[in-house]
Amino acid sequence: DVYEEPALIEEAVYEEVSYEETTMEAEEIIETEEISEEETVPEETFEEEVIEETAEVFEEEAEEAIEEPEEETEAAEADAETIEADAELFAIVASGNCGSGVDWKYEKDSDADYGVLTVYGSGDMSDYSATSAPWNKYKEEIVEVRVETGVTAIGAFAFYNCNKLSKVTISSSVLTIGDSAFEECQLLEEIKIPDSVTTIGANVLNGCISLKSLTLTDSVTSVGAGICRGCTSLESINFSKAALASAIEAGYAFYNCFSLSDPHDKIEMPKGATSTITGFEIPDTTTAIGPRTFWNCTELTAVVIPEGITEIPADAFNGCYSIKKVSLPESLTKVGNNAFTACTGITDVYCYADPKSLTWDEDSCNDFKKDRSTVCHVPAEYLDDYNTYFSLLVVLSLFELYHLPFHNHYMNTIM
Repeated sequence: DVYEEPALIEEAVYEEVSYEETTMEAEEIIETEEISEEETVPEETFEEEVIEETAEVFEEEAEEAIEEPEEETEAAEADAETIEADAELFAIVASGNCGSGVDWKYEKDSDADYGVLTVYGSGDMSDYSATSAPWNKYKEEIVEVRVETGVTAIGAFAFYNCNKLSKVTISSSVLTIGDSAFEECQLLEEIKIPDSVTTIGANVLNGCISLKSLTLTDSVTSVGAGICRGCTSLESINFSKAALASAIEAGYAFYNCFSLSDPHDKIEMPKGATSTITGFEIPDTTTAIGPRTFWNCTELTAVVIPEGITEIPADAFNGCYSIKKVSLPESLTKVGNNAFTACTGITDVYCYADPKSLTWDEDSCNDFKKDRSTVCHVPAEYLDDYNTYFSLLVVLSLFELYHLPFHNHYMNTIM
């Protein structure tokens, strides 16, 4: 018995230690489970957090949405303030009546020296002379003209010699523009003629030396003489056939427009000619060519005169030295004095007129090329008559020798 006691004690100690270890392990497991429970988020708590985060996002977006209109409102208010400030800068200097039911006001920005003339009301403006418009004393200051809706006609000489005028607005209620309405407006580079306009008076843009282009639509049926006379910077036109025919018939339409380029129309040559040319085509509805219509149009390269024209008046193409080809119709009976004077670039003339019925009033024979190398193309049936009527040396006195224009020019048959 004594011998076995230590063994029992040892076993007891062993068992006691094992119990303690087991207890410690259990406690560790319990602690781990508690930690896991703390780290694990219950589903309800997660959903609440998501809802809270979503609510915060919506609140931020709502705040931004509120801020944007506020910014727009602030911008609008700033614009309104600017407009109000501009309105304060422009003070009405003078005003009055300029037609039955039509009034005017002249405003000026004293800081920028910018004058605005506004015509408003209902009806036609009155016609004036060169110096009788009621705003005549301010015409050296006027930079902008506004013709508002309701006004149906711009009076003659209305804005004559407003030499600082650079901007024009014409409402679509205007039907008529009177004579010389914008004559001598030397800084005017462009002007839009509304489709409502049917009648344009004489010299409306005469002397507008800065004007670069002009468009007239089908609505324009009547154009007075000198529509673009002296528009030395005019480079291009876009006229309807009716407007162009009317302008040419009136005369002086493109007088001294030496920057006006060919529209490069492809023109079918009249009967007998086998080729086409590109150049300036006078509309076939044109019944006459007015005086000095193309004087000094130095950029034109070719011209076809349509059938039905009976006369080319004096100086019609005087100084058009870049023209190379001209076609003259069968209906032609008269060419006026100096009609083609100084047209020294013309290489070919296609003449379909009956020489027995044709009068060419040219006494010094300075039409066409001076070296007399211009080729005159005529119908075969007329060749002998052309050589008879237009190749004779005419002696007017012992000291003065004059030639008819075709003298020594080469005659060639068209067909």
